[in-house]
Amino acid sequence: DHDCQQAAEICCEIDQWGGRLESDWHILSQLKAAGAQPSSPVLLGGGTENWPELVELLHQQFTVLGPTSHQLQQLRSPEYWQACATAAGVAFPETHWEGASAVDERSIQKGAMRRSAEGPEGHIKDWLIKPRRGAGGHAIRRVNGRNSSHQSVEGSHYWQRKISGRSLGVYCILTSDGLVELLGATESPSAEQWPGPSEFIYRGSLGPIALSDMQRQQIIRLCQVVQTTSRCRGWLQFDFIEDAAGELWLLELNPRWAAGMEILFLAGINPVAHHCRAWNISSDPAVSELSMATYDNSRSDTHFAKAVVYADRELTLTRERIERLHNLPPASFADLPSHVSLTSASTTKIVSSGEPLLTVRASGPAPSLLEQLKQLRETALTLCHS
Repeated sequence: DHDCQQAAEICCEIDQWGGRLESDWHILSQLKAAGAQPSSPVLLGGGTENWPELVELLHQQFTVLGPTSHQLQQLRSPEYWQACATAAGVAFPETHWEGASAVDERSIQKGAMRRSAEGPEGHIKDWLIKPRRGAGGHAIRRVNGRNSSHQSVEGSHYWQRKISGRSLGVYCILTSDGLVELLGATESPSAEQWPGPSEFIYRGSLGPIALSDMQRQQIIRLCQVVQTTSRCRGWLQFDFIEDAAGELWLLELNPRWAAGMEILFLAGINPVAHHCRAWNISSDPAVSELSMATYDNSRSDTHFAKAVVYADRELTLTRERIERLHNLPPASFADLPSHVSLTSASTTKIVSSGEPLLTVRASGPAPSLLEQLKQLRETALTLCHS
């Protein structure tokens, strides 16, 4: 996007990552030849956790401050998440790994009605089918109860009971000396609060939000289990559902930069500085100047929010429309589309319906944030429609 191109010294466009090792190797070689310094560390972003083969190539070409491909294969396993949750005393939704016979309509009805170890009656309403290689809520879908026996689950997906409640992101640091830092937590707006192309896709983050002492203790224990069993260090992000009783249910974990960390950055907490220090490179001048704060529950007067604006229809972005977007206040509008590839004033970019257009950001008292974001969304879409 435009923001990335403005911030980077070198920018190379890559059509597709993952799954094509020969092509990926060629791209990485080009990046290195273009002037990427071997001493400059590589930090993993969203989606890379699902491509351990690609991460292995990155480790061969650059200094990567992140897990190895072997660690990723362990850390990105739903079976591993369940084992860690059990060891830490954290709730984990009932999950079936594969096979249509594992869950049928009768078991769905029985499970939804009974009071079970998964939680009080009413907390669990439905079944979901989730991809093992998923990110940002893509490709998660509900099971149709009436036809559930015909919806098979292969090795690339798994069944999981849906837990009702708030969707939380929690951001931690695992240090090289065995310590755990809890940087903060955010909440994501629901499908009812913010429009998106699918029910479970990532919509945005609001926070930092307060956690109870019990929740903080559970998260620290969970981090310690992950640290002991995987030897992972640096960033560790958790997706939780907080139910009506305040209990946390672990959904998954990601050992990389997460979209909600931007909220911490806006609140004066720099996850990059913490991550680099965990890898013992805090002596870098660019890192030592960054804030090393962590979130204090008592600092609740000002909150921050970001939300992805998805195209509400197919949008035709002319150079003029893109320029209008670039003239919007950068504090409120980010991840803007770029016109670098446009060679003439008549050339256009097409953003398909449901595709991300840009990000809107707001700050202030927590109750006002969603309304601010909605107004900013309307401003952006109006520019694209006119």
